[in-house]
Amino acid sequence: MKRLVRLASRSSISALLISAAHGNARAGENSAANSDAGNGSGGAQSETSQSRGSALELPVPLFDRQIVVIGERWIVSQLADVEPEQVYDEDRIASYGASTVGELVDQIRDENGDDQPALLVNGQPVGDIGDISDFPVEAIRKVESLPRGSAARVGGASSQRTYNIVLRPSVKSMTLTGSREMATEGDWSLNRGEALFTLIARKNRLNLAIRASESDDLFESDRNLTRLDGSAPFAPAGNILPFRTTEIDPALSLMAGLPVTTLALPTTTAQPTLASLVPFANTLNDSRIGEFRTLRGATRPIEASLSGNKTLLPWLSLSFNGRIGRTTSSSLNGLPTARFLLQPGHPASPFTVPVVLALSDPARPLRYATTSDSKSLTASFLANWANWQGTLLGRYDERERRSDSILNGTVAGGVIPIDAATNPFGGTLPALIPLSLRTTRSRTTSREARFDLQGPLLALPVGSVQLRAGIGVSGTSLNATGASGKTAAISRNEWNIRGGVTVPLTARNKGALGFIGDTDVSADLSRQTLGRFGRIDEHSISFSWRPLTWLRLNATDNTDGRAIPLELLSAPSMIAENVPYFDPLRGVTVPVTTIYGGGGNLKSETQRVRTLSLSASPWARYKLQFNADYSVSDTRNQFGALPLPTQAVVLAFPDRFVRDANGRLVSVDNRTVNFERQHSRQLRFGTNFTIPLEPVPLDAKGKPKPYGPRLSLQVNASHTVVLENTSVIREGLGEVDLLAGGAIGLGGGQQRHVSDANIAVMRGASGFRLSARRRGGSQLQYGTAAAPNRLSFAPLTTVDLRGIADIGSMKPHSSFWKGVRISLVVDNAFNTRQRVTAASGDLPLGFQPAYRDPIGRTVMAELRKVF
Repeated sequence: MKRLVRLASRSSISALLISAAHGNARAGENSAANSDAGNGSGGAQSETSQSRGSALELPVPLFDRQIVVIGERWIVSQLADVEPEQVYDEDRIASYGASTVGELVDQIRDENGDDQPALLVNGQPVGDIGDISDFPVEAIRKVESLPRGSAARVGGASSQRTYNIVLRPSVKSMTLTGSREMATEGDWSLNRGEALFTLIARKNRLNLAIRASESDDLFESDRNLTRLDGSAPFAPAGNILPFRTTEIDPALSLMAGLPVTTLALPTTTAQPTLASLVPFANTLNDSRIGEFRTLRGATRPIEASLSGNKTLLPWLSLSFNGRIGRTTSSSLNGLPTARFLLQPGHPASPFTVPVVLALSDPARPLRYATTSDSKSLTASFLANWANWQGTLLGRYDERERRSDSILNGTVAGGVIPIDAATNPFGGTLPALIPLSLRTTRSRTTSREARFDLQGPLLALPVGSVQLRAGIGVSGTSLNATGASGKTAAISRNEWNIRGGVTVPLTARNKGALGFIGDTDVSADLSRQTLGRFGRIDEHSISFSWRPLTWLRLNATDNTDGRAIPLELLSAPSMIAENVPYFDPLRGVTVPVTTIYGGGGNLKSETQRVRTLSLSASPWARYKLQFNADYSVSDTRNQFGALPLPTQAVVLAFPDRFVRDANGRLVSVDNRTVNFERQHSRQLRFGTNFTIPLEPVPLDAKGKPKPYGPRLSLQVNASHTVVLENTSVIREGLGEVDLLAGGAIGLGGGQQRHVSDANIAVMRGASGFRLSARRRGGSQLQYGTAAAPNRLSFAPLTTVDLRGIADIGSMKPHSSFWKGVRISLVVDNAFNTRQRVTAASGDLPLGFQPAYRDPIGRTVMAELRKVF
């Protein structure tokens, strides 16, 4: 009897252990499934998504045997057969030092060279990045990076990847972050603050984010540079100049013993005599313009957002995000100036002839200020039935902008007479300088409704044919009020219809051609009608081949378009004075009046991109991945800022550049223009891997001990070679080779080589990260055919350092330090700035290092606490 009891007890214990082991593994996978597929996906996942088994090895000491439990990876059916290239676990995510999901995705996207990846949350598509971007990184359990080309299956670009963000099943936290960043050369700082309130309960989630920042003005006088107009005759203290002659006053020249052409007005007397002015002959008071012209203006953005997901029915969920924000910014463009005419008969004049007083007013600097208000609301319903998904999305967006420009007023005849009752040396003249205030306002409102449907159309022996279709309608309107008070309105209504299909061709170990591997082809078509603005037709085709489990090739041919924004068509004109501008025809940098705003009759942009991509992950243990992408891009009607006024550009846009009688550039109409076409070819290749730097500790029986994060080395590096880059500004003009000195901007043509590297040594969230970027040299050809010249832009390497200390893990028994993270970041650690040299003549002042990089090296300290 006792033996039977012992046998029964042993059997019960064995059954209990097996059940517990199986239940714990299933619970862990169910938690992952809930997180992977359901925390906001809004559906009964067993009915709405396909799954794929994956072995979960769970060592359980049960009669010296090991139980292997088969778990499920839940993801939208269109991607159920696609293996992730990379999986970013919690330790790897923490190593980036990001605060929010959006910041993390941006860093991963930049490392992988992705422009517009598709996003999934818990295996389900999201209608808008704002649905998840403001959640804290602590809410993420892992991020899966799916191969290039996978985005096409969920309505994204055929050449892009998909990132699946898997959230934790339960989160309730408040996250506070504060930082201060300062330039090591002084005179500039940036303060940031952020508060996140997060709640995740399985399929439901809610997040409130509030953030604000403030940066200082950085003036030209704060940096060691030669000002563009340091010898200008206008000054707050005043300078005296000749009036229609070559010398100020023959009597003064006689007393000084030489011709006097300029005279610095002394500030020590309100009634000067000719004799008292002799010591100041042929000198000028400083214009002090650098104290009133900013290299970088002050900005103060503040934003609040609320986003979340709510399960309404087992098959239906609602995702939403709303935002409201305001950004104020201002910059100074110098001082108002005027010439005052002092007649010899004036009671206070010591001169025997008329003279001119050149004055500026420091009490009323020329200012350009903007206030931008924005508010938006996006809501999407996601429905699941069988393996089909439908998404109904609605979006409303409103943006208001007000700009105020304080400009020099117009002076009739060019000089202001000084009346007999005014003492010209008493300091009251600057207040008489006329000013002009130009105020413009604009409001842009857009609305959109869109319905998308996707799912398996039919089953083939090698897999399912996936269909996707959608229809959308949107409307955009712009109401603008110019400086003259005239109001203009423009609107555009758009319709969009699209469809696509992914067809599997072969599958590994299936069918007669299974030995080839996994292959599929995707094709998409869409048409967007823009009313009286025409239409845009888009199409793409992609082919994917996975010959081995660790090797994938993808080829795409994608043609898409971009409708010209209404702001670029009809935004009110804005004017800024004293803006440094390089005139390549004369090889000098001069202060000019620039005009910004709507560009009038512009065309929509179209682009065709052909890519061939290879991705290899041969060594999973070290997360080794190698990527290579070759792309060819052809763009028509590309819109952008007006190029530099080279001879070709002046021929193309002769009315955009105004010169005075001496040929000096005085005004530039910088409103947006269309470029006829641009062609480029480039090759990008990169790699990333992770190497553990310490072994896993073992117990006496040689089995792994429970252990926290291990010290590891993480490396990500890439190099881009631009093989060809040419532009035709307007039909009939010559082709501009951007790799051989041609330019359509201020950067000096196109760099042929660009390299990036990120190296991190981390244990969990603590460690160090080094980021380096090297841009190759380039050239800018300028001047005329008779007098050509060339600027050479030296290669530039910058290094950023980040140190992160997870104080909570260092002091696990302290409730005070729990959730505390301290970061120290040094950007541009070696304070390198690009050097520019001229082949002949002096370097134009606008290319001084401090103009190209005003801030230089910065140091930021950040404190972050998760409650």
